[in-house]
Amino acid sequence: MVQITLRMKYCKISIICLALYFTAACSANKTVQIAGNIDYVGSAEIFISKKPLHYKYSDKVQFPINPENGKFEVSVAVDSTQIIRLHIDGQAYPLIATPGQPL
Repeated sequence: MVQITLRMKYCKISIICLALYFTAACSANKTVQIAGNIDYVGSAEIFISKKPLHYKYSDKVQFPINPENGKFEVSVAVDSTQIIRLHIDGQAYPLIATPGQPL
């Protein structure tokens, strides 16, 4: 009888620990902060793009950048390490984004 009670207690503690672990994992930072400085902007169109879910049927995901005195900062949602692109007037520069790590 005592062994069954102890097993139940350990089982409950294990379930609580797993629930806390999964809650912490789900609430982890899923964004990447991108900050930088561009010397000459002029009237250039600048934005960050992510690869769409489907190349043909999904909307393009773009994050516009409006630099002030050449400086910019933007937050991009990423769920895993992936390649995003910085576009400056038709030129694309690949960036490797990892959630929680700033660029």
